Amino acid sequence: MTVTLLARTLADFSATSGKSHDYAGGSERVRSGPIGDRRWRTMFVASVAAGKAFCDLQGELDVERPPAGHDSIVGETKAKGGALNYDELVVYAEEAALPEHLIVYSL
Repeated sequence: MTVTLLARTLADFSATSGKSHDYAGGSERVRSGPIGDRRWRTMFVASVAAGKAFCDLQGELDVERPPAGHDSIVGETKAKGGALNYDELVVYAEEAALPEHLIVYSL
């Protein structure tokens, strides 16, 4: 998923499919068929290069850029002493993510 904010590219990734599903809401479409309406969403499976990652324990991942000297921000889960329920990686350069598979699924 890629979102453009404040003239920069911000991409959020998670290894947890449920969290990725929550972020995929913007891709949702409804198609009518003979058995009724069906909702569809899409998401990418991608290889992501984190570079030098800053580990955030507070869950404050919606920032304009990572701290100086870092390429990305990793949001740590509660199990690892952080504030998030599920893992999250935020990268700030398009070239850091290589989409490998497009998943289309119905709800």
